[in-house]
Amino acid sequence: MSVDLVGAVSFTAVVDAGSFTGAAQTLGIPKSTVSRRVARLEEHLGVRLLQRTTRTMSLTEAGRAYYEASSHAVGELADAERAAHGTSAAPHGRLRVTAPRNADTRLSRIAESFLDGHPEVRLELDLSDRRVNMIEEGYDIAIRGGDLADSTLVARILADSQWQLMASPGYLERAGEPTSPEELAGHDCVIFGPSTTDIEWELSGPRGTTRVHVRGRLSANDLNAVRLAAVAGLGIAQLLPYGCKAELADGRLRTILPGVTGPGGRLWIVYPSRRHLSPTVRSFIDHVLEQFAPTPDGGL
Repeated sequence: MSVDLVGAVSFTAVVDAGSFTGAAQTLGIPKSTVSRRVARLEEHLGVRLLQRTTRTMSLTEAGRAYYEASSHAVGELADAERAAHGTSAAPHGRLRVTAPRNADTRLSRIAESFLDGHPEVRLELDLSDRRVNMIEEGYDIAIRGGDLADSTLVARILADSQWQLMASPGYLERAGEPTSPEELAGHDCVIFGPSTTDIEWELSGPRGTTRVHVRGRLSANDLNAVRLAAVAGLGIAQLLPYGCKAELADGRLRTILPGVTGPGGRLWIVYPSRRHLSPTVRSFIDHVLEQFAPTPDGGL
């Protein structure tokens, strides 16, 4: 059986770039040539790989399966070509990363340090709580929190910690510091969620699990807003230590009831399941993992 290698390269470039225009720029050929090669590949295979309209493009089931298999082969060919030239390309070109909005402060610092060391890289950072389809929307890397359901993606843990209770020194001086979870009911709390009414926190500690009804004057569905409100002294908040590293270090926030925690909060770095990553993607992954590595005292 004959193999359409040119078509496979063009097809994987389209998926990686998220568009025919982007693939044409990557390959250095006209967009019409890319389109013609992909159409010829579909005819050769006897299946449709991409659903195309004037505004959108998405993978069919057959296209997703073909991409997962063909991207390995294309990656191996690229590696072989670099080996033949006796060099590995330095990180360069466009890198698309998606992350939740509450990751903006720390991720901005990580992005800045990465770009300082890789002047040929253009980083496009999309901060959104929407769960994107990485392959169909052309993202190279995703930072995600919570549970993952995508079995076709590679995921590595960046941080794994429990929600902890935190407040500013000013609030604690004014309102007093609780000595048990039950005392939280008498405090102002900053709520991570859509409402300030009928809020119950599930907390675990030395005495087991406790459910406490809390109240507050402010709720927000963005963790950055919750963190800033806690720093401003508006109340006690449940926050993740890896998102408040600077505030805990300089004393703007203090952990209270240190043996009492909320459910776990896990942060991941996710990327398409390909054996051969580009130097740009691999370098960024390594950089992020290094930045999230535990400190000597065990913190994040």
